[in-house]
Amino acid sequence: MQLLKSLIRSAEKNPPAPPGKLKKQAFQGSIETLKRLVPVGKLGGAKLRELSVYEVTYHAGEIIFNRGEIEDSLIYLVSGKVYIETTGKHNFLIEENTFDAFHPLSSGEFRNVTAICKTEAKVLFFPKVALDIFRQPFIVQSGIPQTLPTRYKDNLLLNKFVSTGQIDIPTLPDVALKLRQAVQKDIGLSEAATIINRDPSISANLIQIANSSLYRGINPVATTLDAINRIGLNNTKNLVTSISLRKLYKNNHSALNKLAQGYWRQSIKTSALSQSLSLLTKIGNPEEALLGGLISNIGVIPFLTFVGDQKKDDINMEDVFDALDYVGTAMSTLILEKWNFSEDMRKIPLQTQNWFMAGDSQTAGLSDIVLLAKYHSLLGSQHTKKLPPITSLPSYALLQNGELNADNSLQIMHDAKEQIQETMRFFGS
Repeated sequence: MQLLKSLIRSAEKNPPAPPGKLKKQAFQGSIETLKRLVPVGKLGGAKLRELSVYEVTYHAGEIIFNRGEIEDSLIYLVSGKVYIETTGKHNFLIEENTFDAFHPLSSGEFRNVTAICKTEAKVLFFPKVALDIFRQPFIVQSGIPQTLPTRYKDNLLLNKFVSTGQIDIPTLPDVALKLRQAVQKDIGLSEAATIINRDPSISANLIQIANSSLYRGINPVATTLDAINRIGLNNTKNLVTSISLRKLYKNNHSALNKLAQGYWRQSIKTSALSQSLSLLTKIGNPEEALLGGLISNIGVIPFLTFVGDQKKDDINMEDVFDALDYVGTAMSTLILEKWNFSEDMRKIPLQTQNWFMAGDSQTAGLSDIVLLAKYHSLLGSQHTKKLPPITSLPSYALLQNGELNADNSLQIMHDAKEQIQETMRFFGS
């Protein structure tokens, strides 16, 4: 509570400064209007009333903001129509009281688009601190929680899961664990090959990957050592970990196994796109991005394992589905700590659970790439209509090189199709 109060005080001292030339005033409208906005509406009436929110009216043809500007505010369209100009050819129109209008016109420090009024338009400026306040309730501590959030008080399975105090954390498969430990001791390539060769299936997969379109050289490789030489030791470590994870996504209960396999397939698609986006944007290491996509929901595994061990009559699938978002975050962080993953990796489950959780730093990082990959993985599916405009995402705002925009998102999906299929083959999906 003290943190929230300090954030609000900071916002009051430094209110957003909209660039409009016309009438600027404190917001006088209904709190119910603000509650419809994503994600700030989730703050609730009390916190919304404490924020310094301004409204500005623009004439047709006026620019609300230009691409490349730095603004410390969240901007929403309340009335009228606004053109969004991207770096590509696909410009689009946002109209009042539509799904797109309930999301920010821009929500990051860097404007990656230009917003121009087609008609007279009224725009709201929220202090950017509203995002920080929104994020606070979602931040969960790793480890076994002492108490669950109030919304889960009637979830019997989740309450039983955490009340034991002894959650069965999955062990990283043996070869992956030994290789990660050995790499920390600065081993040679031949020693790494010896460890990997203990599991013939992992060795075979690694050789396949080394001969894939991403790494293919003049001559095909035939041995694990040659594969490591081509891929690199650190990249090999990440790829071996990725290959090994599939073994964890199995459950003896048929419905739970189907659910686990669905998570695995979605994770593979996200990981393949993470690798592609990392290569495209030159942000992060592509193999780390690939692994980041695979571990983004690893926390569901201990919970599904626990549920699978319960009596058949005690398994309520509604409770299972209700708990997945929570365990996917809290347990994922705990598992990645136990596996001694880097801090950047540990942040991924938390920062990719909600479209507005990542994008909280000055530069784009691993979590931003995985979140944008998750977004692209849902394009063209039944979830497309529920996706916010990509231009509204804080992670998108951090991409200053213009390689990723609303114009080429579907093209990225098309270009990555072969790689996604190849990745699924490598990981046995």
